[in-house]
Amino acid sequence: MEQKGPDLVIILLTGKENPKRLPSAFFLASTAAAEDMNVVIYFTGPATELLKKGVADSIYPMEGGQPLSYFIHTL
Repeated sequence: MEQKGPDLVIILLTGKENPKRLPSAFFLASTAAAEDMNVVIYFTGPATELLKKGVADSIYPMEGGQPLSYFIHTL
């Protein structure tokens, strides 16, 4: 059986040092997934810190807005 590769690959380099840029990767991934595309997000460099338990819950891209974990879980 032939495996199909991803339709979209997102490489996330930004970490908690630049919280306003973080939701974009998840918006793009959600939009592509809604169109039945196979999406892969690679976390590299500072972005790997986002994968630690509780970190995404403590980052707010906009003051008074949702935490980063909200955008991750909408995928």
